[in-house]
Amino acid sequence: MVLRPGWSKCGTSKDQVVEERGLQEKALMAVFLLNTTVIVDTLNGKKARYEFLDALLAQRNLLACCSINVTEVFAGARPD
Repeated sequence: MVLRPGWSKCGTSKDQVVEERGLQEKALMAVFLLNTTVIVDTLNGKKARYEFLDALLAQRNLLACCSINVTEVFAGARPD
């Protein structure tokens, strides 16, 4: 799933997101702001995080991150 800029704006309702995307579907169940630990574990393939996030997406939830998550992931990234 690709999240476009602007999807994490505060105050954006689930109905607005569906309307903006032009979908004729039911609204999303919930928006989850992911913790950096969950993101890092998923990137590293640890603790079955991928399956957990996949299950959330299967239930039509939206997964989101914020600029703090991005900063923390890049600050902790090691070159290969």
